[in-house]
Amino acid sequence: QYIEKQQIQKIITPSLAGGLLDVPLDDLRVQIEALPWVEQASVGRVWPDGLEVKVTEQQPVARWGKTQLLNNRGQVFAPTNIEDFSTWPTLAGPAESQFEVMQHYLELNRSLQKRGMQLVNLSQDYRGAWRAELSDGVVLVFGRGKLVEKIQRLFVVYDKQLYRYMDKAKKIDLRYRNGCLLYTSDAADERSSVD
Repeated sequence: QYIEKQQIQKIITPSLAGGLLDVPLDDLRVQIEALPWVEQASVGRVWPDGLEVKVTEQQPVARWGKTQLLNNRGQVFAPTNIEDFSTWPTLAGPAESQFEVMQHYLELNRSLQKRGMQLVNLSQDYRGAWRAELSDGVVLVFGRGKLVEKIQRLFVVYDKQLYRYMDKAKKIDLRYRNGCLLYTSDAADERSSVD
């Protein structure tokens, strides 16, 4: 879908000049896997005079920051142009945190979708504080630590009473031990607590 055959042919063609036995299979595999959209490749000889190249393409699930994509295994890759993915969810976090961020995104978004909401951004800053944004612009502030517990608290409060205020919500602050603070478009704060 994203890899052009010509890119792979450009890598392979120069190696074929010396004959099939002289083709450096491992070198070709490494060069092909260096292409941004290639997740994995294999190169082998097919007797009497063929070369078989198998390529597994990256499967993007979200944007990672502003210039990279995240695949379905939580690995970052950097195609030259990601403009086609401008409407995809954006995830971000410290180095080596992409798998954790992706897992939390999948869990949180699944629960939100059951309630008619869509997650478009999830990020963790260098201090470990979590923040999310919904498709309608509502910001969820989770802060540091106990993210799973805070997500569970969000849904307890949402199911009990918060759902009534979501049409006016601008921000939901979940950094509180027993509830959350709701900021609405009326500029009046509503307090919700878990019994």
